[in-house]
Amino acid sequence: MNSKDDFKEYFQRAFAPGSLFGRRFYDWGAKTDQKGTDQVSEAVCQTVAAIRNAEVRRRIILATPEPPGTTDSDPLGLTAVYVFPRMRGEPKSWQVDFIWVWRSVEAIVGFPFSAHGSVKFSQDFVDKVKTGLNGGEPCVRLGELTYIAISMHLYRDPADLAIARHIDLEARP
Repeated sequence: MNSKDDFKEYFQRAFAPGSLFGRRFYDWGAKTDQKGTDQVSEAVCQTVAAIRNAEVRRRIILATPEPPGTTDSDPLGLTAVYVFPRMRGEPKSWQVDFIWVWRSVEAIVGFPFSAHGSVKFSQDFVDKVKTGLNGGEPCVRLGELTYIAISMHLYRDPADLAIARHIDLEARP
């Protein structure tokens, strides 16, 4: 059974600046951008601008590239996060929807943790948007969160085909 402390520890280990995904979110862009802006800050600014200008945005994306100067050979469980500011409901209010794209192994092995991290990071992001709006109108809240698990196997060589066959045989009743 997972405790609250396990989830808090996972979030710090995986999403805080300098952590597994945090390095990708907060370092990437900051070291190459002349302003030193990381991609999370830029995504928050883009979301705030979309809400202030009452326009939807479709291309606010947090990527998880390999940090410069590293040669990580292990595949990363998180591929990307898509952020969608949207006007919804009656009365109309702003929601920020998220699509989290994970590798299927994360969904199979670490789903409770990756789902918790997705929700917590999304809520923290929305809180940063609220701060960027200076707490004034319009009202903004966390909207829909979609968790997508994709297989990264392309089945291009005999080893990939062997993996696919094994998965297929294990899945059969």
